[in-house]
Formats: sequence, C-alpha cells, structure tokens
Amino acid sequence: MKTKVLIIAFLILSLLGAFTLKANAQDSTLIADETNLTYTKTGAKIVSYSELAFQAISLKWGDQFKSINIKYKTDRYGRYKEYSIYLSTELANKIKEWSKTNL
Repeated sequence: MKTKVLIIAFLILSLLGAFTLKANAQDSTLIADETNLTYTKTGAKIVSYSELAFQAISLKWGDQFKSINIKYKTDRYGRYKEYSIYLSTELANKIKEWSKTNL
C-alpha cells in the first residue's frame, strides 16, 4: 500500500516538474505577425517572415544592428524570405517595447 502511494506521489511530482520546465523553456517573444524575438548568449535575434515588419524595424533601428541575413526558402506553397536580424540585448528590449504600439 505504501509503495503504491509513493509511486503515485512520485508520478504526480514528475508531471508537475515537467510542465514547469516546459513553461519556462520558451524564451522567444512574438513581436509582430510572423516575427519572433529570441535572446541568445551574446545578444538577441529577430526572425521575421513578414517583409512589412522587417522594413518597419529596419527603417527605425537599422543603423544599430550587428548583422542582417536574408535567406530564400521553399516549401510546398512556394518560395519565401526569412529575415534574420542580430542585435544587442538593450536594442532588442527597445524594439520589443516599440513594437507594442507600432507593429
């Protein structure tokens, strides 16, 4: 009887721990339609599939970026562009606040 209670308690605790870890594991933030902000070890990265969001961010903050990568990708719906912007953490926080009212 005691072993069954111990096993059930252990299973409940492990499930709670798994859900807690899964909830805290996400570090990316949606800042616009199809545009995510992810914090990295050395700064931050914005990945966007929306050309309008990329243009708005680039026109406002483009002179402060570390680098920009534009890749052409293909899936079953056709070709599309992936815009990757690398920047500092401070600038990422500014863009995150700016995007709440402007994107």
